[in-house]
Amino acid sequence: MDIVVRKDRQAALDVLHNIWCYKEVESLHLEGCSLSDGDIAEVAFEAPSVRYVA
Repeated sequence: MDIVVRKDRQAALDVLHNIWCYKEVESLHLEGCSLSDGDIAEVAFEAPSVRYVA
């Protein structure tokens, strides 16, 4: 499953805070959502293979 969120900061935050419940996610694309490093740092979850692309 691929998740794409564009230009919607609140939806992006909701997905990040609930990412643990999406068991079949293969890719997550957050484009133009104005997330800060702090927003991303607040999300604590274990992921065996995570790749961040700027």
